[in-house]
Amino acid sequence: MCLKDINIICNQSENENFLFFAEFFKMCGIYVIKSIGRPYSQLEESEGYNPDAVLDLREKFQWLNNREQEYKMFVEALKDVCKGDEQLFSELGSLVDVYIDNNLMLCNMMERYFYAPNPNRVEKILEGFQAAYKSLEKLNKGRYVDYFGLICRHKINSLRGKLRRKKIYDSRTLISEAVQLGEKYQEFTQEYILAGIIADGDLNYLTYSIIYYNRAYDVAKPAEPAKAYIEYRRGRYYERIDHDVENALKAYTEAYKKSPSNYRILFKKAFLELDKGYIWQEKLYTELAKQDFYQLYLLMCDDINNNNLEPIQLEYLTKTLKKLYDVWLEKKENARQILSRLGLLDYVINADTFFDNIFQNVNKAKEERKLLIQHLNINAYKDSESPVVRMDKIERGSKAYAG
Repeated sequence: MCLKDINIICNQSENENFLFFAEFFKMCGIYVIKSIGRPYSQLEESEGYNPDAVLDLREKFQWLNNREQEYKMFVEALKDVCKGDEQLFSELGSLVDVYIDNNLMLCNMMERYFYAPNPNRVEKILEGFQAAYKSLEKLNKGRYVDYFGLICRHKINSLRGKLRRKKIYDSRTLISEAVQLGEKYQEFTQEYILAGIIADGDLNYLTYSIIYYNRAYDVAKPAEPAKAYIEYRRGRYYERIDHDVENALKAYTEAYKKSPSNYRILFKKAFLELDKGYIWQEKLYTELAKQDFYQLYLLMCDDINNNNLEPIQLEYLTKTLKKLYDVWLEKKENARQILSRLGLLDYVINADTFFDNIFQNVNKAKEERKLLIQHLNINAYKDSESPVVRMDKIERGSKAYAG
């Protein structure tokens, strides 16, 4: 069985349950497609595409309710995923121990998002990936084990960089291994994407990354959901390396068409639309940016109302509100309402249950919230004269949506 992608279905505001499984499959080089309430194949953007596997978390496999037996639960979930393929089940099953024993869900989440350059924080995450990589020595080689090892080494290098230490693993070697793995298992795209990401993080190979992203795009099937992420990576390359706004915006727009619920893609699209609107004085792009930033806000409203936002979502929520404040600044009432929402973000963060659920420690959760509020500089937007407004969605007919 070729398992290149998996659709994980969950209920609204189940970010913790989703992440527990999603981070594992991503580390195995399996592209994860999240859908809320129904299978991805039933969504319009799927274009009839059926992922290789489906894991439904809506009724069973509830991690938050089974943390005492998480290994047993994960093994049961793998049985659903592997559908009797013993070889696949054996290889993925051997990685579950490594993933859970080293708390890699938390390590991945914290590696992806830093509130402050805290060396102790970085050191702890680094130890998790180092121990995980060492554990792989005992496992039989295979596509998923090999990819898992590549990811660990890449993250170890990245974390050492944050601590101002030299890389342990040569980037050229890692890129070469990723490409070789892609050539060996030609139905997969993740190896080429990883090669591009590794190249992105090394000044010596920075301009090569687009080659690998293009290769991944060519390997992927026409309706494959991974193409959205590949387009996103290509957009980042055009934006950051080539400084080519036209091609970057084109890539982000294509990525958004394929994945309209992805808030990071939508933010990038809106950001470049606004940039283009300001630089070229093209009002059409400015208006598109306003609509997109508002749509991004709407994407997060259910999680806002249910107090279940990840730290990275909270950062994008803050960035989005700041951009809405900027674009509506000429309309005082709109700007005042957005400013009030920015000022209320500390209440949103302090009420967010994600921290409590993940850390299972009141003091640790409190410290994380404090670091996040400082990092986002929310207090700078406090305005005692702003009207007090709810943090739920702004109706399109309200003054605050006037474009």
